Amino acid sequence: MKLDLKDKKILYELDLNARQTDSEIGKKIGLRREVVNYRINRLINQGIIKNFVTLLNDYALGYRTYRIFIKFRGLTEKKEEKIVKYIKDKAKWLVKVRGKWSFNFTIITKDIFALEKFINNIKEKFQKDFIELNFSLITRVYNYRRGYLINNKIDKSQYSVMGEVVKKYHTDPIDIKILKILQNNARMSSVEISNKINISERVVRYRIKKLIKNKVIIGFRSMLDLNKLGYSYYKIHLKYKKINQEIIKKIKDYLHFNPNIIYKTETIGGPDLEFEIQATSNKEMYTILDKFIKEFEGIIEDYEILEYEKEYKLSYLNVI
Repeated sequence: MKLDLKDKKILYELDLNARQTDSEIGKKIGLRREVVNYRINRLINQGIIKNFVTLLNDYALGYRTYRIFIKFRGLTEKKEEKIVKYIKDKAKWLVKVRGKWSFNFTIITKDIFALEKFINNIKEKFQKDFIELNFSLITRVYNYRRGYLINNKIDKSQYSVMGEVVKKYHTDPIDIKILKILQNNARMSSVEISNKINISERVVRYRIKKLIKNKVIIGFRSMLDLNKLGYSYYKIHLKYKKINQEIIKKIKDYLHFNPNIIYKTETIGGPDLEFEIQATSNKEMYTILDKFIKEFEGIIEDYEILEYEKEYKLSYLNVI
């Protein structure tokens, strides 16, 4: 779908902070509040904006996040539907993958034994079609912003990090009620939330501020239907030939400033480096990747490319 520059600026502002008011966005891009509201609703009705998510720090809640790649044989439409239904019920995030794997998903657990039980169950349930599974412990996820929306050549906007070392925050039932509402309704006002859970609006505002201060909530952004924007989604795994802390810092800055690189993931048990690209075509993706490899010539030993075909779910409070 063709969008004008104002639409793209709205999408970018929502990607920076989806909880901004219409007035705040309007002041930044030169539109009246009513016009911003109209355009956002139109983008939702067109299916370009799927929802607004609240980024949560699993580690601040005392959980662990594991990333799982899984491969099945003979994946018919019926089999896929059955597998997706089973995983979707338990996953935090789930996508269908083209490449070496069939699906990539993350799960949140309280301990390693919950992960063990889940893996054993999925192998048993789909043993006829199961080929291979690989998992790693996610330590950090860098949430960069979509600078490509407004044709930024370099994007230095502030990013958020899931997994930074923080003190565990002890939530109570009120916090959990607020987080459950906000996780896929990041723009819901504190008044609306207070009406839903029958708690004063002042308390809701205070609780949200406290959750942000304690790094339980690390940001708010929109989930977009990339296909309708003409973009595809790729995950890149790289193996280092040699590395040191100075090069790691340069790589981190390079990825942050690139407007098409949206996430960087750090794991125990995964690739040396992994990041995600959103691009208009394979050609653009390869151009971005080739420039990165040339920039760090002699550092990269090998790489693997996965294409995300369909995103099924993102839910930060789905703990198994």
